[in-house]
Amino acid sequence: MLTAKCLADIAALANPTDRTGSATRLAHRFGAETLVVFLKDHEVGLLLPAPGFVQSLPDGNAWQTFLAKCVQQSSYTDLLPWPNTHTTCSGLGIAASDEVVLVLLGGNPHHEAMEALTILLPLVGASLRGEYEARMATVRAAMERDAAAQAATLMKALDTAHRDLQRAFQEIGELNTQLQRLIVETHHRVKNHLQVLGAMVDMQLIGGEESLPAEEFRRIQTYIRTLSDIHDLLTQISKAGHLAETAAVKPVLDRLIPTLQKTVDREVRYHFDDVVLPVKKVTSLIFLTSELISNAIKHGRGRIEVSFVVDEVTAALLVDDDGPGFPEGFDPHAAANTGLGLILSFAEHDLRGEIRFERRVAGGGRVEVIFPHEALTLPTQHNPIED
Repeated sequence: MLTAKCLADIAALANPTDRTGSATRLAHRFGAETLVVFLKDHEVGLLLPAPGFVQSLPDGNAWQTFLAKCVQQSSYTDLLPWPNTHTTCSGLGIAASDEVVLVLLGGNPHHEAMEALTILLPLVGASLRGEYEARMATVRAAMERDAAAQAATLMKALDTAHRDLQRAFQEIGELNTQLQRLIVETHHRVKNHLQVLGAMVDMQLIGGEESLPAEEFRRIQTYIRTLSDIHDLLTQISKAGHLAETAAVKPVLDRLIPTLQKTVDREVRYHFDDVVLPVKKVTSLIFLTSELISNAIKHGRGRIEVSFVVDEVTAALLVDDDGPGFPEGFDPHAAANTGLGLILSFAEHDLRGEIRFERRVAGGGRVEVIFPHEALTLPTQHNPIED
């Protein structure tokens, strides 16, 4: 028979603040050391410790096997891992149904109290079930909030990634468009060179001469050598780029100017500061310098002066000639032909510089391209690559 004190302790199990104490008192009244109540979790289909009881059990598989036998046989006794996996103690389990099981651990439980406990156990389970469901609802709500927050974060990340991808596709499209334009312009430039060569030969053929004068052969030879030297120079820089990321400007431009000088009867003076730049920047600078000099040769007169000067803030490429200069209000973008288009592309896009076309006060034309240091990404220390 259950005493009034036992009934009071059983009723006290419904009070979360006194549950530990009432469970210990009940265990002692029944001759055991510890008492644990298990409730069935319908989501996972397992019997789990009720709120307020120890939640972590050593060797969970052994406990689940024990609890299953308690449900099958209404009561069951066996050794259980407790309080850790290295020690065991006797356990007596009492089940009124598959919904609730009471386990007495240690000591020597009084089996005569089992019938009364079996009768009262559904009431104990019912009193704990509401609290258990409330706790699980709280846990589920917290998980749902976390899941919603994670979903929102993921959606934001996906949206950002989508925008970045769209921007990347747009940039690729713009680069492809620019690449196609540069390819067309390059083909046009090569075609022009070939046309010049053809015209030089045609002029001699029109004259009815059976053989070409040596001077004309030298002119054609010089022009072809100029093209060959430029392409050879760019090829060497490209090959060097596989081994090093930078190259010296001065030795490259010192080689370019004499090559161009051979093609015309014009004096070209030049001065280049010795500075190291990324190989791609040096390549673009060669093309830009070559095009500017060719433009000065074509449209200017007299001596041509070329300089590349670097100070603490900027780098500047200057090309001066003694020709008529550029007209007032000259707009290079509006007047851009193939050659001028290449100049603008190399200066503004490849080298991120600012280009100005001016008429000098003393007479003549000037093209000035200003580059901030960050546009050229000047290395702080590096040994120049000499040919």
